Amino acid sequence: MQNQTTKYMVNKARDREMKKDVSITAGDVKIRKILSEDFKALVEFGTALMDSRLSIDIWRAYLQSYINPYFPPVSQLAEVTGKIIGAALGEIKGWELGSPLVGWVNAIAVLPDFRSKGIAKKLLLEFVDECRRAGVRSVHMIAPKEDDVRQALLRSVGFRRGSFVDFEIKS
Repeated sequence: MQNQTTKYMVNKARDREMKKDVSITAGDVKIRKILSEDFKALVEFGTALMDSRLSIDIWRAYLQSYINPYFPPVSQLAEVTGKIIGAALGEIKGWELGSPLVGWVNAIAVLPDFRSKGIAKKLLLEFVDECRRAGVRSVHMIAPKEDDVRQALLRSVGFRRGSFVDFEIKS
């Protein structure tokens, strides 16, 4: 118990220091592929971003598909001193759409204290590079029409309108 209490206190102290240090830049951030060992920390990361539309159980199930994908894993996380501060979750797919394999960024998020520091750009660029290394020639992400911030982010790293057309039906 003593060891766990000490670890908790160290983590809390580290979190307080990171919040005080607003000078953290994208250069201080390590971007890497998500590993199965990251699952618990990713659950905590998601909990920090949680809103009323998503329960913790749904978030856990959602994450599981990125930890054990059926094509090579491409999801990325951003961390500073071992703490996850951002993630780009996605996958390689294609047969479902009758197309060649393509990368899909399904979600991207950065903790509020670390936004506007270029971290989301770094996550997206590494995601695209990981897809390229897996032989995928294009990467897609859907952005709502009214989400100007997400659209600007996507354009800033080279995304353009893609070849798919979105259809919906109201139920």
